[in-house]
Amino acid sequence: MAGPQRQRQPSITAIIATIFVLGLGLNIGLIIQLPKNQAAPTQPAPSPSPAPAGNASTTTQISFKPPSTMPSGHKADAIKLGQQLFNNTHSMLPQYNLDQLTCSSCHINGGTDEKALPLVGAATQFPDYTSRDKRVINLSQRINECFMNSGNGKPLPANSKDMAAIEAYLSWISTGVPEDTKPSWIGNGSGSKLTSSLPKPDPKQGQVIFQQTCAVCHGSTGQGVSGPPLWGPNSFNAGAGMHKLANMAAFVKNNMPASNPGSLTLQQATDVASYVLAQPRPPKPKS
Repeated sequence: MAGPQRQRQPSITAIIATIFVLGLGLNIGLIIQLPKNQAAPTQPAPSPSPAPAGNASTTTQISFKPPSTMPSGHKADAIKLGQQLFNNTHSMLPQYNLDQLTCSSCHINGGTDEKALPLVGAATQFPDYTSRDKRVINLSQRINECFMNSGNGKPLPANSKDMAAIEAYLSWISTGVPEDTKPSWIGNGSGSKLTSSLPKPDPKQGQVIFQQTCAVCHGSTGQGVSGPPLWGPNSFNAGAGMHKLANMAAFVKNNMPASNPGSLTLQQATDVASYVLAQPRPPKPKS
């Protein structure tokens, strides 16, 4: 009985071994064939990096700090010329600025007075859409809107030395203001920043206040003395931003009289503005 049992044991072992070899071979075959029949498993996509924080809060963090030191180097001459043109526009560019105002007449202290239509940061706002012309304009085009309306004049050639100088000056006083932000002070002294509705204007009372408070600088007939002319042929035309009642009232409220700015109430400022704007002036230029 022992002999036959020993003869059967190798047969069982051989069968098991054969099955193992066949199974192993089948697995190897599948592994080898897998790349041909099935794409390799993809790695999970990396998580996107968090987007950088936006500039929504940048505006509130910017301080109003126009530069005080003129830079040196090749840009200094252009900036200095631009500053001179800004403060002496009519006398230096009489063929383009036909009235007797200067850029500083509205943008006091070279555009660096925070309450008087400041231009610190204005250069970073362009190109921009203008509701006046319903189009996107660049900085030189915006400057020429002032020449044509507030200056009652003609466009300054965009490629001229004088235009380049004014742009250089405006860019310099905007130093430190990021291009993708709108500083909170832009528009200060205009109707857009009024915190309450305009009261009903009284031009007759405005005339009284004007003669008592404003005539010393602007003349009893608005012709200008130490201050610019406010009506007549030598003043801004009807297309200027200052010809809007809200804008002039806000500007007067914030900045006039020069000897005591902010001393007038909004009612008084509105009355004065309505009186001034009721006086004759050049018409708005044709488009």
